[in-house]
Amino acid sequence: MTISLTGGWKGDAKNLKKDLKRRLENVGRELGRQVATQTTRIVHKRLKGSGWIKIYRDAIFYRETPDGAEWAVAGLSQEEGLSRFPATTSLASFTPAGDGRWPAEYNPWPIDMIPPAYYRGSSIIVRNASESAVEGYRDARSRNLPTLLDVLAERGIMVNDGGFPVADNGVFADIAYLARRLELGYPGFARVPHWGPAASAVKSSINGWLSEPKLLRLVDDAIKGAEPKQVPQMTKAESSDLARLREATWP
Repeated sequence: MTISLTGGWKGDAKNLKKDLKRRLENVGRELGRQVATQTTRIVHKRLKGSGWIKIYRDAIFYRETPDGAEWAVAGLSQEEGLSRFPATTSLASFTPAGDGRWPAEYNPWPIDMIPPAYYRGSSIIVRNASESAVEGYRDARSRNLPTLLDVLAERGIMVNDGGFPVADNGVFADIAYLARRLELGYPGFARVPHWGPAASAVKSSINGWLSEPKLLRLVDDAIKGAEPKQVPQMTKAESSDLARLREATWP
């Protein structure tokens, strides 16, 4: 945006142009937030249920880049541990690093079959799966488990039969994977369209969304110089790191 000033004004034109640019960008940020927030609400309403659906629903919230130019839903959601996932419909894979390199040789794992130990230098990515797929891997891992337990003992990795597996670098739910399955209806999964209907709602409702009094007040404040409130952010670097983590874990 270029602004030409004429006349005898003696102020700092460079700073004035910078301030006007900032105010206009903040107006755009408020408008973008309104559309993103309303879209997120529509998606939430279409995702009903517990288990993996709740994990997915809870992971969908507004995030924006530091410049406010882009918003996104994280492709991975960090979880407190494996105990939150439904065991009959979840498969976990280790990154082939640190102590996780040995269980990673047999990826993926039914989550309730992973030897309960502390895996230093490793992450775990959990995906939803059909019950039949989980049972198939359960049979396969039951044959691999004795070998893995011997390896862990040789490496001095203590298995606590009364505890839970813990990954040093975190446990993540693969939200992007579940989103594709629900939206497209892969075999073995009921189709639950949510992003498509939300996009249609944006087209039909955007004029009404952008004329709400609360938003107009925020826009007016931005024009007057007020800064938008802080919201959760994700940098492009963080987004790239999560993508690499998923690629390193799942074949």
